[in-house]
Amino acid sequence: YAAGIYVDGGSNILVEDNVVTGCNLGIEVGAENKGTVTRNITVRNNRIWLNQKAGIVFGGYDAKTGRVQDCLFESNICYHNDTHEDRNGELWIQWASNNTVKRNIFWAGREAMLMQSVAGAKGNILDENTWFTESGPDEANFTWMDHEITGFDTYRKLSGQDVNSRFEKAAIALPAEKAD
Repeated sequence: YAAGIYVDGGSNILVEDNVVTGCNLGIEVGAENKGTVTRNITVRNNRIWLNQKAGIVFGGYDAKTGRVQDCLFESNICYHNDTHEDRNGELWIQWASNNTVKRNIFWAGREAMLMQSVAGAKGNILDENTWFTESGPDEANFTWMDHEITGFDTYRKLSGQDVNSRFEKAAIALPAEKAD
């Protein structure tokens, strides 16, 4: 997997005001090497759309790699990513802890997969986000701690996340979509 914008093992970095489209992954904050901690990365005000695998990804890719901690993902728009329908979603949380995801817009395409979070993701906070898929709130798909969940309200109840978030169509401004 390759990202349009990729931070691996860094700290104290701002990723802001970018447009990322047509990539494998949109924006990834990772920690590929064992013992590495990527921290204090802010990903803010980016427009991420029509990427193949996912919109925003953060964390080490498995338990044997590093972790992503104390990062902020704020005010981004993720729109119709996961175009290959691999079920990674608009937001993909891997081995990561103590990160905050707030005030973002996540708008899934026809597969209705909004988020995937693995069991190694602990202590992350998601709130004040806007989630949407044309399939409607009862058909919205999430994977939380490796458990598949269907329905926005069910996801909120089972995860304890996104207490102040909403499911609604947001007004967004992106360049016209191109066909795959």
